[in-house]
Amino acid sequence: MLAAVGVAAATLPRCATYFGAELGRAVGTAATGRLFAATEKFAGLARYEDPEFLDRLRLAQQGTTLCSGITTACSAVRVVA
Repeated sequence: MLAAVGVAAATLPRCATYFGAELGRAVGTAATGRLFAATEKFAGLARYEDPEFLDRLRLAQQGTTLCSGITTACSAVRVVA
Protein backbone atom coordinates (compact mmCIF):
# COMPACT_ATOMS: atom_id res chain seq x y z
CA MET A 1 0.00 0.00 0.00
CA LEU A 2 2.77 2.41 0.94
CA ALA A 3 4.66 1.56 -2.24
CA ALA A 4 1.59 2.34 -4.35
CA VAL A 5 1.21 5.72 -2.65
CA GLY A 6 4.89 6.44 -3.28
CA VAL A 7 4.63 5.55 -6.95
CA ALA A 8 1.48 7.65 -7.32
CA ALA A 9 3.14 10.59 -5.57
CA ALA A 10 6.12 10.35 -7.90
CA THR A 11 4.17 9.99 -11.15
CA LEU A 12 1.16 12.28 -10.69
CA PRO A 13 3.05 15.60 -11.00
CA ARG A 14 4.80 14.37 -14.15
CA CYS A 15 1.52 13.19 -15.63
CA ALA A 16 -0.06 16.57 -14.84
CA THR A 17 2.85 18.34 -16.55
CA TYR A 18 2.57 16.08 -19.59
CA PHE A 19 -1.18 16.52 -19.94
CA GLY A 20 -0.86 20.26 -19.35
CA ALA A 21 1.68 20.47 -22.18
CA GLU A 22 -0.59 18.40 -24.42
CA LEU A 23 -3.50 20.68 -23.63
CA GLY A 24 -1.36 23.72 -24.39
CA ARG A 25 -0.31 22.32 -27.75
CA ALA A 26 -3.90 21.46 -28.61
CA VAL A 27 -5.14 24.92 -27.65
CA GLY A 28 -2.30 26.57 -29.59
CA THR A 29 -3.03 24.49 -32.67
CA ALA A 30 -6.74 25.25 -32.50
CA ALA A 31 -6.09 28.97 -32.01
CA THR A 32 -3.68 29.05 -34.95
CA GLY A 33 -6.20 27.23 -37.12
CA ARG A 34 -8.94 29.69 -36.20
CA LEU A 35 -6.64 32.64 -36.88
CA PHE A 36 -5.68 31.35 -40.32
CA ALA A 37 -9.29 30.48 -41.12
CA ALA A 38 -10.30 34.03 -40.27
CA THR A 39 -7.57 35.54 -42.45
CA GLU A 40 -8.51 33.31 -45.40
CA LYS A 41 -11.84 35.12 -45.62
CA PHE A 42 -10.24 38.42 -46.63
CA ALA A 43 -10.47 39.24 -50.31
CA GLY A 44 -7.44 40.76 -51.98
CA LEU A 45 -4.13 41.87 -50.56
CA ALA A 46 -4.98 45.42 -49.51
CA ARG A 47 -5.54 44.42 -45.90
CA TYR A 48 -2.15 42.71 -45.69
CA GLU A 49 -0.44 45.88 -46.91
CA ASP A 50 -1.75 47.88 -43.94
CA PRO A 51 1.01 48.07 -41.28
CA GLU A 52 -1.44 48.38 -38.39
CA PHE A 53 -3.30 45.26 -39.50
CA LEU A 54 -0.04 43.34 -39.92
CA ASP A 55 1.03 44.34 -36.40
CA ARG A 56 -2.27 43.07 -34.99
CA LEU A 57 -2.00 39.88 -37.04
CA ARG A 58 1.54 39.21 -35.80
CA LEU A 59 0.48 39.85 -32.21
CA ALA A 60 -2.39 37.40 -32.64
CA GLN A 61 -0.03 34.82 -34.09
CA GLN A 62 2.39 35.28 -31.19
CA GLY A 63 -0.53 34.89 -28.83
CA THR A 64 -1.29 31.47 -30.25
CA THR A 65 2.25 30.32 -29.43
CA LEU A 66 1.85 31.55 -25.84
CA CYS A 67 -1.16 29.29 -25.27
CA SER A 68 1.02 26.32 -24.36
CA GLY A 69 2.91 28.32 -21.74
CA ILE A 70 -0.27 29.65 -20.19
CA THR A 71 -1.94 26.26 -19.89
CA THR A 72 1.26 24.68 -18.55
CA ALA A 73 1.59 27.42 -15.94
CA CYS A 74 -2.05 27.00 -14.92
CA SER A 75 -1.65 23.25 -14.54
CA ALA A 76 1.54 23.77 -12.50
CA VAL A 77 -0.27 26.13 -10.16
CA ARG A 78 -3.08 23.61 -9.82
CA VAL A 79 -0.61 20.82 -8.94
CA VAL A 80 1.16 22.97 -6.35
CA ALA A 81 -2.07 24.15 -4.74
